Amino acid sequence: MASNDKQKIAVLTQTTELDSQFIDNLSRRRLQTKLFHGVILMATAAVVTLLVLLLLKIWHDGQSYLNWDFLKNFPSRVASRAGIA
Repeated sequence: MASNDKQKIAVLTQTTELDSQFIDNLSRRRLQTKLFHGVILMATAAVVTLLVLLLLKIWHDGQSYLNWDFLKNFPSRVASRAGIA
């Protein structure tokens, strides 16, 4: 075997080892990516749930103040006659 052939075999052997390490790292990185996406999805769901609960609470507390007179009357210094129109 020529010296050049031995160098090619050495490079191919190193390349095969690197490919093996890359594939091992690739499966680990894919698992990490899936776990990260799961955590982000759960955090997003929690935030959206809290936002919906907050909006429902605001709607529940404020719906007794919303009526037709409130919407059609102009602002007034007298609170009983005040509106937003």
